[in-house]
Amino acid sequence: MNLFYLIRHGETFWNEAGKFQGHADIELNENGKNQAKKLQEVVLKLSPDRVLSSDLKRAYETAKISTEFLNLKIQCDKRFREAHIGEAQGLTYSQLIDSFGKDLMNQWRSNSRKHLDCRYPQGESGAEMIKRILEGLTFFNSDPVDKTLIFTHGGVIRRVMQHLSDHSFERIPIPNGIVYPIQFKNEHWNILPLIHF
Repeated sequence: MNLFYLIRHGETFWNEAGKFQGHADIELNENGKNQAKKLQEVVLKLSPDRVLSSDLKRAYETAKISTEFLNLKIQCDKRFREAHIGEAQGLTYSQLIDSFGKDLMNQWRSNSRKHLDCRYPQGESGAEMIKRILEGLTFFNSDPVDKTLIFTHGGVIRRVMQHLSDHSFERIPIPNGIVYPIQFKNEHWNILPLIHF
């Protein structure tokens, strides 16, 4: 089947404080750990053959807690990290606007392909981010199993959805603990319907 399930990590202390995390290695808070525990039911129903994770603590912790009953090793890969947002890292929403302006923030968050080259100072662009994510997906797709979980980040899921969608793509909800399935079929990556448990 070659199914990949993109799962956003549980809530962190910086999520709670409204800070943009990027590559900052922030741990889950208690709510995030509880969200990871709730994912155990989802993982049980999915019955995965492989578990992948971003190498950042918040994703790995979520993977570890939610798959602890499986006899599967968690494989970490930095290609599934959150966006590197450079000087925007650690800022709140209002601080980010004060520092870089609302136009830059809107362009970064835009789902339009014309803004893929946008970046925060010292950070990566949307296009660079998509490139490394696809490299990771292609690498693991070359060693196919039926079902793969990828514990990752909201920005990663958004960029994947943006890349695989047509130009009518709109912003999608990506709360902590959400699961988005994709599949490689007929030489293409395809978005599957959102899973509701």
